[in-house]
Amino acid sequence: MKVLHLLSTGEIGGIEVLCKDISKYSDWDNIFCFVFSGGQITNEIDKTNGKVIVLKKSKNKLSLLKLRKLVSICNNEKVDIVNIHHNNVFLQFYYTKLKQFLPKVKFVMTLHSCFEKEYNYCGNFFIDMCRKYYINKSLQISNLIIAVSKAGKRTYEENFNLLNKMIVVIYNGISPEILDKGKDNYNVCNDCIELMYIGRLVKIKGLENLILAMDKLYIKYNIHLTLVGDGKDRKCFEKLVHKYSLEEYITFVGFQRNLDYYFRKANIFIYPSICKEIFGISIVEAMAYGLPCVANKIGGIPEIIIDGENGFLTKKNDESGIVEAIIRVINYSKDNDMSSISNQAKYTATKFSIGNTIVDLEKQYTDLLN
Repeated sequence: MKVLHLLSTGEIGGIEVLCKDISKYSDWDNIFCFVFSGGQITNEIDKTNGKVIVLKKSKNKLSLLKLRKLVSICNNEKVDIVNIHHNNVFLQFYYTKLKQFLPKVKFVMTLHSCFEKEYNYCGNFFIDMCRKYYINKSLQISNLIIAVSKAGKRTYEENFNLLNKMIVVIYNGISPEILDKGKDNYNVCNDCIELMYIGRLVKIKGLENLILAMDKLYIKYNIHLTLVGDGKDRKCFEKLVHKYSLEEYITFVGFQRNLDYYFRKANIFIYPSICKEIFGISIVEAMAYGLPCVANKIGGIPEIIIDGENGFLTKKNDESGIVEAIIRVINYSKDNDMSSISNQAKYTATKFSIGNTIVDLEKQYTDLLN
């Protein structure tokens, strides 16, 4: 069985890291094709002897030469399945065109994000029409649709006519190395409470609310926040930190591949996203370390965190909700043994392992080809 994975770029992200783990731990043949550019994950897959193809950059996103190259790759490699991972309109164009040229190949669309009009559309009528058209067409031509959470599945069923389509739920998974590293480690709140966020620094991740929450929290507690990651809105967040004179309490460290140091340093993991997160791979990673996680009750996050059992969910998706939830964790740690939450978090993380993901994927791929 040979699977061609279509991705836009190979920069660091949850989807890309998942694909790297699929390359490392699955037994079937994988080819990872980065249609527009490579990046850190591309190089990491290549170093572990995974098969990587990066198409040449071109001025035009839509290129007949790229399409021909993709068809040629599929034919020469005798690909059985094409699996698209990125929700990019240009990538979806190539995906739908490939279907026309490769009638014997099976096509799989993996939904790595919830569908929300507020965030999927930009407000430009023509661009939004194109996006909706190609999302819908990609869904319709797919032989199999995979959603990485039940919440994600629901958003597409509510917005598109998928009566004749089956969407299966296969949760993302983390590598056994992370599960092993966090196995005997858990943190409790001490004199200095270390908060941690990992992810893209963009507005839909709710970081403005988190920064404003810190403005309320540092007055009462000895508290510090580390933001791990980068993104197009980083400068806006840095300005906000400067505006409230929070430089002493909030640190930006950019993209980091060695997350072990930050997980072990942290007392509480924060994921304040205001968009419907389809999953939350960094939440699962933090749970593997036994960290109490605080997140908004939105999208697929409640499928991971059970409030008060293995983590904490906010009651409001704003700064006040974050403040209240963090205070709940602090007070809980003062009055209770945190090991119960920590152990439940670590147990939950084992359910979202890359091994389970691969078993489920292999079953679906095999059934599709039989």
